[in-house]
Amino acid sequence: MLGGYRTYCCGLLLIGLFSYTSRAQELRAEVEVRTEELGTAVDRSLVSSLEIQLRELLNKTSFTPLSYTEHERIEARFSLHIHGLNEQGEWKGDLIINARRPVYHSDYKTTTFLWKDPQLSFSYRPGEPLIFQGRDTDHPLVLLLSYYVYLILVNDLDSFSPHGGDQLIDQLRELADVGRAHADWLGWEALGKGSERLALLAYYDQAEEGSSRQAWYQYHRLGLDQLADAPQEARAQIIYAITSWSREDAHKHGQPWYTMLRETKLSEMISLFKGTSSKEKSHLRSLLQELFPGAHAPLQSLQ
Repeated sequence: MLGGYRTYCCGLLLIGLFSYTSRAQELRAEVEVRTEELGTAVDRSLVSSLEIQLRELLNKTSFTPLSYTEHERIEARFSLHIHGLNEQGEWKGDLIINARRPVYHSDYKTTTFLWKDPQLSFSYRPGEPLIFQGRDTDHPLVLLLSYYVYLILVNDLDSFSPHGGDQLIDQLRELADVGRAHADWLGWEALGKGSERLALLAYYDQAEEGSSRQAWYQYHRLGLDQLADAPQEARAQIIYAITSWSREDAHKHGQPWYTMLRETKLSEMISLFKGTSSKEKSHLRSLLQELFPGAHAPLQSLQ
């Protein structure tokens, strides 16, 4: 049954997450390194080498002791958009990550993580080892991608069990501490430009029981996963989740997680209620107007 392995694992307090024995990998990740902005100035073999090593890193590393069968691995995509590369092998650009999971009794897959990081900066030379070593990771790109792997896993686990990703928060903190300890690693600043990574961690670190993370579980496991079998009850659970989110204040202050919520779920929420009654659509519209101020154009379809 979908999510059974995650529900089971979420009941365990796992330790030793940075001991690397043979375990099933968590991700089925695609990687692309785009260099259109560099024109012909970039060596394509260098780009291919980087892509191959990143695929190996993301698809062959066991980041946790959690048990994932092959068909349970999380689909993810990592796109590196490079707009700067100098003679010293220093790369700069943007990183876009998204991940999704299947919806029970359906061929539909819902996005559970979508994020753009504009502070991509690292050095790389062909054949340079890119290996995740937990708190001992000494390469800024490896650390950054691994940090987002853990965020993907937290969001995925939260969607199957209330606060299911709590068991990985300590590892996220450790990786953030490693990033902060390197003053020359861009994007780990606590304030100002580049602080979004840590602000995203703060959301998961500080969220309480009954919070928006609880609503994330309600939306996915009690809502989306039940739509095929009990659509009316499932939509009610989705409404409850949206109501919980709309009552919180974080979205009114530019909280990064709420930006991601809008990017991943606004269109989906609207599409789920397009065939419902005028009353239901009107109620959803009022909730979404409160949750996502300024999202007037997308909500027109709920008239």
